[in-house]
Amino acid sequence: MSLLSKVRIILERKKQKLVSNYGSDATIVEEMLRPYRDKKYNDVPPDPRLIDPSRIAALRERLASQYSYRWRDLEANNEIAEAVFAGRRSKNDGLIRLIYNSALENNQGHGPPLTVNPISWKETDRYFRKYYISVAISSVRRYIDDLGDAEHLLRSVYPSCGYTMMYGAAGRRVRLECDGEIGPWIDAGSAARSLIIATFERLERHPEQAAAWREP
Repeated sequence: MSLLSKVRIILERKKQKLVSNYGSDATIVEEMLRPYRDKKYNDVPPDPRLIDPSRIAALRERLASQYSYRWRDLEANNEIAEAVFAGRRSKNDGLIRLIYNSALENNQGHGPPLTVNPISWKETDRYFRKYYISVAISSVRRYIDDLGDAEHLLRSVYPSCGYTMMYGAAGRRVRLECDGEIGPWIDAGSAARSLIIATFERLERHPEQAAAWREP
């Protein structure tokens, strides 16, 4: 087989993989959007993404286990994002998640022409902001490997919470401080992993307090 033929085969396989990935992601998007298709809201819609405390508890225990190092290296960050943001994994290891958007529409469901002067609008042609639920694909942060990413998750889920960190010979201990409530000390070796476990300890107890439309 000539070199040119081999190159063509490789390119064709890459093309088929891209088409397959797009088809799979498109199917996931369709499944996620189906309950909200053609629904519009006058205000920001309620966040439909629910947090499962049992799933959070299982992840917290696995993050703390000394035997789960390979899982932490390969899968943990993706599973954290899927659990906290109720997302689905894309073929490229991104996170497909629900978001909300808005658009201006009149009573007939039409948007304003780009050239129209707002002063010329008639009462029957007045435009109103309508909200709808859509999807976005985000990259997954390194939550248990990078303290900045771990802090981002904490702020996204519990914007009013902070934390205290203590340095010791064995590592760094972390505890959350939320609205006067102080959580337990968590020592998982690294600061980032300790902070995620501390966040999950609270999230397991207070999933209803998680911020609406939290961002990964």
